[in-house]
Amino acid sequence: MTLVLDERPALAGAPGVHCLIAGVSHYPHLPGGGGPAAEKSYGMRQLSSTAATAYRVYRWLLDRRDRLPLPLATVRLLLSPSPAETAAEPALAAAADRCTRAAFAAEARAWRRDARAHRDGMSWFYFAGHGVQRRKGDAVLLLEDFGDPDEGPLTNAASFDNLFYGMAPPAALTQTVARRQAWFIDACRLAPADFRSFEWLHVPDLWEVELSGVDDRSAPAFFASLPGAKAYALPGEQTLFSRALLAALEGSGVDSVGDDDDGAPRYGVTVYSLDRALQAELAALNDEHGGDQDYVLSGLVDEALLVRHPAAPEVAVVVEVDPAEAADVVRFEVTDAEDAVRLDVGPPLTPYPFEGRLPMGFYQVRGTVDPPRDGLADFKRWAQIRPPRQPVRLRVRR
Repeated sequence: MTLVLDERPALAGAPGVHCLIAGVSHYPHLPGGGGPAAEKSYGMRQLSSTAATAYRVYRWLLDRRDRLPLPLATVRLLLSPSPAETAAEPALAAAADRCTRAAFAAEARAWRRDARAHRDGMSWFYFAGHGVQRRKGDAVLLLEDFGDPDEGPLTNAASFDNLFYGMAPPAALTQTVARRQAWFIDACRLAPADFRSFEWLHVPDLWEVELSGVDDRSAPAFFASLPGAKAYALPGEQTLFSRALLAALEGSGVDSVGDDDDGAPRYGVTVYSLDRALQAELAALNDEHGGDQDYVLSGLVDEALLVRHPAAPEVAVVVEVDPAEAADVVRFEVTDAEDAVRLDVGPPLTPYPFEGRLPMGFYQVRGTVDPPRDGLADFKRWAQIRPPRQPVRLRVRR
């Protein structure tokens, strides 16, 4: 079972979102995998959380389908969980077919056929597992049967470039493809030292890539690692990138996306707001876990809407005073566009730094020195409060 959701009959030809999600933790030919050993493992071992991570992403899409820009049309899911993941989450065992090269190739082709049904449709791709690069900027996704000693070194893998450019608009005017695409590659991009000893290592194509015309897709590609770097995970839980990604999609990446037909504000996560939120979320996770997780945004990038949000999100507002010792005599007040008071604290500002919460929006921020003190002055300005976390610095030094 790989096509785990199919709403195409209900859509009756209308555009929808088509998803391909794959996660590999168990690699039979790597050490500890239980299968015939790979001739070279390139230092790679079994993974503990990537299949479970892909399953979390799948569940998030199902549970938040009402927030997608279009109806969720199809979801294709491939999982190769570790025994520990299956023990912790028994649903993984029967959730999907395993992510072998043959299964991945078949589902990728079916996914592309789905995406070619309507130019106004949308496609999502998410992969979590081992990855390598053969040159700077390259990305190769390693599938479950990677390392099979009866195959070439990278036979059971997929080239991201072949995958990405194979989803470009077809050259034939009678054909089309979804022009909105979102790509998430949650894998390392290290170049094993042994690769330098070989001629170019071939990865079999999933499909031929046409010399198409204008590539007018919105197709951002979020990589969970920089070229030549690792991606990290919380062992037995999920990857750091996925944790940041889901937090951003759930709320910290929300931004204003204009007004509806009645003039009411609309909110959602766009490519650019997701980019900002991922920076903040990963920085917080690195601080929490002592990690060095980074990411890179590439592909064809524009301000496309990825996820809608039903209301203005609440934002953590962190207030500091310059000079810090003035916090004992500063009153902090925030009023909204209708002059209604939304926060009124102090003096003193306690605890310090003060942290409150406000709905996303524009506010007038005031810092009043009370009682007046030589060398300190009142502070007033307009501020845009938006996720993921808004620092407000009151400079009351005269």
